[in-house]
Amino acid sequence: MLDLALIRQTKELIQGYVHETPLDPSICLSKGQTTFYFKNEGLQHTKSFKLRGAFSKLLRLTQAEKEQGIVAVSSGNHGIAVSYVSAMLGIDKVLIFVPENTPAAKTEKIRH
Repeated sequence: MLDLALIRQTKELIQGYVHETPLDPSICLSKGQTTFYFKNEGLQHTKSFKLRGAFSKLLRLTQAEKEQGIVAVSSGNHGIAVSYVSAMLGIDKVLIFVPENTPAAKTEKIRH
């Protein structure tokens, strides 16, 4: 079940760090009284919604946890977001495991 209080709390927690991206109606998916929207998360600093989750998690860490460091496994957007957020929050110890077949364009963004 969705915890609306937690969703609101998280929105407040991360709002100074992420862009409020627009909702654009989909002409193709919308039918009759039902309108479907796309949220343009490509406008975020890291070009994906993964930034929201990374800020949500890392902002909730204690100082002791931050000093222990961050470890993530990703072939792309999650790793990029964790790398970016860690740099923004001054977390120095960051290790991101990336599969060998990950495109170089993605791994270069992870190496802050």
